[in-house]
Amino acid sequence: MVQSGRLGHMSISHCHQCETELGRGPRVTPRVWDEEAFGALTQIIAALDAVSNGHRTLLEHDTLAVMRHLTAMMLSRRRKLRLGDYLTDRFREAPLQIAQPSRPFVETQCQETRHMLLLWSAWLLCAPQERLGMALREGAFRYNHLLRDFVKPPEWYVKLVQGWPASRRRPAVSRVQAKESRDANTTSW
Repeated sequence: MVQSGRLGHMSISHCHQCETELGRGPRVTPRVWDEEAFGALTQIIAALDAVSNGHRTLLEHDTLAVMRHLTAMMLSRRRKLRLGDYLTDRFREAPLQIAQPSRPFVETQCQETRHMLLLWSAWLLCAPQERLGMALREGAFRYNHLLRDFVKPPEWYVKLVQGWPASRRRPAVSRVQAKESRDANTTSW
């Protein structure tokens, strides 16, 4: 459960630098292609705003951590990690306009890109076993990317990832297991 007090007097509906109310800025209507994902994201935003205004909420911070990790996977330039490309193709969207720092973060992206990244992560989390599993089977990423660079992933997420068959895990794992088996059967002098 997320508790209030961490943000002090700030609200996520105000700019963190100048405290201008963000609702007064230019309005861009988001593209909604999945009502379930949009509803989930709307609930998360409402819960975050409630926390920033001093109210308790049932939103788990673990959910936000997983969403952040998924957006990092979508933005990644690593070889064999093409979750963003996979989702772009799946939903027949134009390629995202990603700001090109050496390691892009969701916070550095334009509003439209951030919105798509958050919607896609919400969509994946609406049915993570099915949707992440499908992306994994279709080669959008390798098994090890699901936990790579994820400091203290939530237990439910680790169980989800570890629940996939060993055949979906990194090929290197089976090579290491084979080497250990050979080493165990070898007599040392």
